Amino acid sequence: MSPSRSSLVLIAACSIGCASAREEPTENNNGPMDAAMSSGSDARLVDAQSLDASGSSTSPDSGPSSGCAFTGVLATWTFTNEAGNQASTAAGSSATGVTATAVQRSAGLTPVSGANSINSSSWPTAATADATKYYTFSVTPPVSCMLAITTLEIDAKASGTGPATASAGTSIDAFAQKTTLSTSAPGTITLNTNPTTNAVEVRVYGYSAGAAGGTLRLQTALTINGSLQ
Repeated sequence: MSPSRSSLVLIAACSIGCASAREEPTENNNGPMDAAMSSGSDARLVDAQSLDASGSSTSPDSGPSSGCAFTGVLATWTFTNEAGNQASTAAGSSATGVTATAVQRSAGLTPVSGANSINSSSWPTAATADATKYYTFSVTPPVSCMLAITTLEIDAKASGTGPATASAGTSIDAFAQKTTLSTSAPGTITLNTNPTTNAVEVRVYGYSAGAAGGTLRLQTALTINGSLQ
């Protein structure tokens, strides 16, 4: 028995409606997924742009760095609690990378006790420095750096018959040029050495003593200033 015309129309309508119903979930499911993916991509793009703008997405580029760029205190020695007749006094502090030797007396001097100092006698009574009688210390720059000394802060104190005159020189010119310093009050003297990659030795000479038993001490603190480059 052949289906009627009305039955065929009903079947065709049902087929179209069912096909539409099956396609709608696919469109509805894909829509939110695509939106989420698009939203996530946009968010990541915004975040990346924000990070780039703030510079926080990468480590800051500080350019070439150098541990040699420095101006200030190169080293300091403190004589607090020292007996005076000790063989040497080590540096209390120094700039990063700078090596500072202990302050010590030359073999030509005689150790003498004296609280909070390094103290000595046997200074020359002549009016000129004796190349064998001095206090000494050195500063050495870090590897690949150059060091220059500018000033020396020093407190040198002579006894009543100790050296009336004192001066300081450096190894830069083999101690040829010396700068006079006080033997009765603390002060700052200028040394101004040329930059060097080598160790620089500083010597403090005392002379014009009233007697061989007169003393000259370094007390309180000793500070060397300068620069690295």
